[in-house]
This record gives sequence, C-alpha cells and structure tokens, in this order.
Amino acid sequence: MLRLSRSSIRHLHATAAVCNRKIPKQQVDILPAEKLDSLASMLEQNAKVNSKTTAQETLFEMLEQDRPKSVNLRKKAYEKLMTKIDTSYTVQQLQSYLRSQNIPAPKYKKALVERIVKRAWGIESPEEREAAKKVITEVLPSTKRDLVLLISDQGQFLQHVQSETKAFITVQSHDQSLLLQGRKTAVQEAKKMLQDLPEPVETTRRQAALPERWQELERLIPDMSKLTRAFISPEEDGVIRISAKTQEKVDSANRLLDVVSSKLKVAKSTQSPDQANETLLRSMGGIDDKSLAFTPFFDPIAMPLTTKMSGWSRLQSASPSDSTMTLATMQDSIMDKELVSGYSGRRSTALSKLRNEFRREFDDFKSSNIDIYARFGSLIFQNPTTTLNSPNYLHSPINGSFSISDFQKQYDWQHERQCFFPSQPSNRLTLPYTPLSLKPKRSVTLEYIDSDFWKSSKTRSHQRLLVEFNVGSDHTLATHVAQLEMQRSIIDVLGLTLPDVRFCGRVYQPIIKNGQPLENDEYQEVVNRIQGRCQLIDHDTIECPKYADVGNSSMTLLSATIHTKREFLLKDTNVLTVSDSIDQDGGIRSREVTLLIRLLH
Repeated sequence: MLRLSRSSIRHLHATAAVCNRKIPKQQVDILPAEKLDSLASMLEQNAKVNSKTTAQETLFEMLEQDRPKSVNLRKKAYEKLMTKIDTSYTVQQLQSYLRSQNIPAPKYKKALVERIVKRAWGIESPEEREAAKKVITEVLPSTKRDLVLLISDQGQFLQHVQSETKAFITVQSHDQSLLLQGRKTAVQEAKKMLQDLPEPVETTRRQAALPERWQELERLIPDMSKLTRAFISPEEDGVIRISAKTQEKVDSANRLLDVVSSKLKVAKSTQSPDQANETLLRSMGGIDDKSLAFTPFFDPIAMPLTTKMSGWSRLQSASPSDSTMTLATMQDSIMDKELVSGYSGRRSTALSKLRNEFRREFDDFKSSNIDIYARFGSLIFQNPTTTLNSPNYLHSPINGSFSISDFQKQYDWQHERQCFFPSQPSNRLTLPYTPLSLKPKRSVTLEYIDSDFWKSSKTRSHQRLLVEFNVGSDHTLATHVAQLEMQRSIIDVLGLTLPDVRFCGRVYQPIIKNGQPLENDEYQEVVNRIQGRCQLIDHDTIECPKYADVGNSSMTLLSATIHTKREFLLKDTNVLTVSDSIDQDGGIRSREVTLLIRLLH
C-alpha cells in the first residue's frame, strides 16, 4: 500500500479548491443566414476546384508512371505501351495532357497516342530507329535560275516529289543547292525526278534604256518574275534573259516587259500608252506670282506596279484651300475656266474649247463613234533621280514655290515621267444621284494594243481592242461590249486647288454593244476566241490570252482589270461611274471616278 508524505497531502488540500472552480463557458456567435450561405458557396467552389486540380494532377501522375524510363524499346514493349495508353485513357484525358505540354492535340485517339509517345516522350518505334540509321543526306548543286523555276509553281512539284519518294527536300538559296534527306533509295528516286526535268525554254531580248531607267527596270524585275512565273535576268549591254518552263510563260514575261518598259519610258524614243498629248493648268489669275509648289505623293497600296519603286510629287497651289474630294469640286474641275499650257511657248485656251482640240485630232473620223471620258484624280510627277541605285522619295522636280512661267521653263516634259493616279472619293459622293442598278455590277475589262506600238514613237495611230465581260453569279463571262479603237487623244488638266482631270477622247468602231453583235464578222470571231480562253480563277484573278490576232496584225494585252462598278445618272444624261478595280499586273487595288461627258455636242 502506497503512503503519501505529509507535504504531499498538504499540497493536495491546497490545490483542490482551485481545481473545483467552474470554468466559464465561451459564448458562440450565431452568423446570419446570408453569411452562412456565402461561406457555404465559397467552400463548395474551393472543393470543386481542388477536386478538378487533384483529378488532373492524378491523371498526369498516372501517365508519367506509364512513361518508360528508356526510349529504346523493343518491338513487343513498344506495342504493349501503345496498347496500354490507348485502352487506359479517354480522348479528353490525352488531349488535356498534350495541352499541358504545349503540344497541339489532334481529334482522334490513335493520333493522340502516337503524339504522346513520339513527341511528348521522344520514343520512336524500332522500325523508325532502324530507318533513321539508314538516312542519308545529299546536296544537289543547282543554279539561281533553276531554283526560281522549281518553286515558281508555289512548290507544287517539290511537294509531289516528296510525296512520291518519301524524301525530304530543302531549297538552299544561299548556296544555290537542294538538300535531299531520306533513305538511300528515296534520295536516289528524288534526285532522278529532279534531274529528269526538261530544259526550260529560254530567250533573250535587247532593251535600249537610259541609265536611271535601267535601274528602275531592274528594281521591278523580282515582281515581274513572280507575276509571270519566269526567271528574268538583266545582263550587260541591255540584254535581258528570260527562262520559263513553257513558251506561254516566256511570252507572258516578254509581254509584261514591253508594257513596263513603255510606261517607264526607258529610252528617249519610248512612248507610254497612257501618255497625254497636252497638259494644261487651271489659271491662277489674281494670285501671287509664286503660287505653285510640289508636295510629296505616295500610296504603296493603290499605286501601279510601274510607280511603286520611285518617288513622286503632285503639283498644287502653294496655299491650297480646304476643298475635299466631293462631287462639287469635281464638277468645278470641268467647268469653263481659262487654262494655261504646261509647255513653254504654247498658247492658252479655255475648257469649253477643248472640243476643238479633239475635233482637230479626229478630223478624219467625222462619221465614226466618239466618246470623251473625264477621270478624276491626281497627275503625279516623278522626282528626278539623285542616285542610280535608290529611288528619290523626298526631292521634288522643282524645289520651293514657283510661278507658272517658271514651271513651263524648268520642267523637262521630254524626259521626266508623269502618271495619272485615280482619285479616292468620299463614300458620300453619290448620295444625291440616282443609281442605274440596285446592285454593283462586276465586270472584266481587257485592253489590247497593236504589237507594233512597242517599236514606234507615235502613240495615236495604233489600234486598240477593248473587250468588257459581265461576270455572272456563277462566275461565267458574257461579252457585254467590244470596240475597235482607231485613235485616242488625252488632255490632262491640273486643278491645283481642285482634283486633276484627265480627258480621254476616243474614236472607235463598235463590235458588240450591250451584248448584241453588230455587223462585223471578222472582229466578232476575234472576240469569241478571246472569250473562249478567258477564265476566272478566283474572285480576284482572271486568266486571259496575252496576244490576239486581228486580221493580218497582232495585238498585245495592255491591261486586264476586274471591276466592281456602280453607275449613277447625273443631269444632262451624263453617267458617273465609281469603280473598285483590281489590276492583274500586280494585283493593285484602286478606286476611280469616271464621268461620261458630252463635250462634242
């Protein structure tokens, strides 16, 4: 029996009273019902997130556990792994795993399994490892010409070779070669297919050109090669070598070179098909003598192919008004005002007397059909060349402000280039006028010019063939208008404070009018042949013949344009046309305003 000492007994008596004291109970606060609901909702959301995260982490851990430690598996082990992944997981689980690895996830399960094993884990099948040991690499020397022609079809032939032979082909432009990779037999087959390609069609032409114009032509050659799918190489002494897979592409490159060279005015004797016969300035009577100035002008989207690689300026009043491109300013541009010739020593005239200018030009064609159109926009002037190797974007033809007489004396009309740039009108332009149709009309316009034009210095005596097709809802082409143009005359009027205007007078013989053939069987056959070879490739591209035989002469395609037109009737039966156009020589998109006017009545 245990006995306690007297000190222990005394200690128990002393602490008993303290131990028997009652401990006060803590008061528990009762939360409001709204707070309880919000807490419960928060706890549930946290539980769901934690549950989802936990499930995903568990899935990833299970997949990592199934991942072999070695990437070199034997055939049975590899097949067992593929089967296990395929049967153990769903499509959604495999997709989420790939996304966590920043790898694109395909739709189908078999592809998912292969991508996880091969791409995420880096495990190749025994067959692939064996084939990789037999992969060889061979470099096939080539030339710049052959490489350009090889990829001129957007790589379709190379894709065909790779599909047929299972070899990988890389174009190495830096050292002008082809890199072939694959099995020995695949590389040999691909090499044979590449070496068996037929020799390209090749021709040369000699191009007389001024040094600064030759530099402009060289800067445009990459774009022309891309458009025609031909290899165009400028060489010494004005020689240009053209190579292509077919004769048709060589002809296409020759045709584009003819058009571009003429519009660039590459030689002193070269005439542009769009060159004006006369340039007039609206009189600035009563204004300070130094009233003109050149301002920089550049539009990389809508400018034609032949102007993109040059600097341009527009002639305006030195203190222009705030007038905008509205129909009111356009109508002002063709009102009767005094006009001053831009050429030194020429007489002045008035806008109303322009009909006499056209009458003198067309005196031999009194019984023929005559049209005069006014196009609104900007007549732009090319900046003089300061350095042969680069375009001049900043320095205008004449610096500072100057008078009309200074402009007449200093500007070199014979050697400098001008280009008429279509206007970009406001959307409110046509609101007050009556549309001639409820929907915009899509059409295709082809313009051919006598092929002898490129060899002649005269611009007005060469025939042109104009063909316009309406585009149906099923993309079929129906001939709407066909005209044989005998002569044209162009007069540009610089508005200075108003839009510039280009007046184009034409003498023509109608072949087809409003879809109805007229009495001219010879030319109708020509139009029918052209239509039979035209085809819309897509919404913005047309394929058409580059040359047309008319009687004993040949004609060259000058331009091919797809239009979306809206026509409006103005007073005095004049028709205003707003056209969104796509030029096929470069895919250039622009908008222009044209007005059919009655100046000859």
